[in-house]
This record gives sequence, structure tokens and C-alpha cells, in this order.
Amino acid sequence: MNDIGKSAFQNCKSLTNITIPNHVASIEGGAFSGCTSLTKLTVDSGNATYGSEGNTIYTKDNPKTLVCVAGSLTSVTIPDGVTKIGWGAFGGCIHLTEVKLPASINQLQGNPFSGCTNLTTLTVDSSNTKYGSANNMIYTKDTNRYILAQDAWYSRVDITPMGYGIGAYEFHLYGICDNYFKEVLLYAARGETLLNPYINILLSENKI
Repeated sequence: MNDIGKSAFQNCKSLTNITIPNHVASIEGGAFSGCTSLTKLTVDSGNATYGSEGNTIYTKDNPKTLVCVAGSLTSVTIPDGVTKIGWGAFGGCIHLTEVKLPASINQLQGNPFSGCTNLTTLTVDSSNTKYGSANNMIYTKDTNRYILAQDAWYSRVDITPMGYGIGAYEFHLYGICDNYFKEVLLYAARGETLLNPYINILLSENKI
């Protein structure tokens, strides 16, 4: 077996120990999501693609991506040098209460903290140039204001950190941000975002 597919071990709640062998070359998002008893998550030292540290798994290439963490962890300090948190990396980690992001993180893919229902402390290193944190929320540093999501206007084709294309604006700009909050919620729920190749084409051609 060379590949571990998306959600391959999802909700295997009795799983306590996993060692990724040296021949595994692909681990897809959410592979160990919901494995709440997983205490040991390591990679064979001979694996050319993946490494492990502190019961977390990351890619060795550039960008260095955090792929998954052991589901029983209560606190994770992501090592400096990791630049990306992959889709579902912390999925279903119900015991997790604290996560610290390093200065090197510049991309959060999808919703990496989905299902982390007890996460109360979420911080970013103050020297991170892209992300900041306040009140246990993460925000991008390309803005100087907070606005209520319900009051914002939304575009659908912006370059956004998670790739959905839904950008928030304080004011209505015709032809740029014409969508209400409830509209973009429906788009996201139906998968009608830039992550959908078909929708991507339609939006790029201004057909929807």
C-alpha cells in the first residue's frame, strides 16, 4: 500500500497506534479524522515523503505541510518551518484545547480545525507576517478592521487563503462583491465555490 486515501481511518475510535511505513507516498486529507484514542502517530525514518514530530505528520517537501495529528492530543505547538496546515489536519480532535501556530505558517487549507469542539486557545506567533490572532481567532493581516460577517458583502472569485474564492468586503462594490451573507452560505453548502472545477469555469467566464 503506497497511498492512504481521504478519510481512510475516519472515526476509528479504538485505534491507538499508527506507524506510517517507508513506502507510503501519499496521505490524503482527513485520513485519521475522529481517531480520538490515537496516542502514537509516527513515520518510518526511511520515508522520503513524510516525517513525524510530537505525534504529528508533515511533508518533507516545500511547502512543508502539516498533514495530520494524533487524535488524543490536548495541546499542539506546530514546529517552526511548517508553512501549511492541510485539509482536515486536526479534524475531529475533540480532546484538543490548545494550538500554537509558528511564524512560518502562510496557508490554512480548508477548515483544518473542524470538529475541535474543545479548542479554547488558538494563537499565532506574533512575528508571522500573514496571520495574527486575537480572542482565540485567526485573521489575515491584510486588513485593519473587523466587520460582522452578516453585514459584509461578498465576492466569489477572490484569491483567498483557503481557495474558496469568497472574499468579504465592508462596502458593496458593483461587479466585484454583489453577494449577501446568506447567499454565500448557500454557495458554500452546495459546493459552488472555486474549489469546484465546473463552478470555477463558470465563474471565470462570468456565466453565473
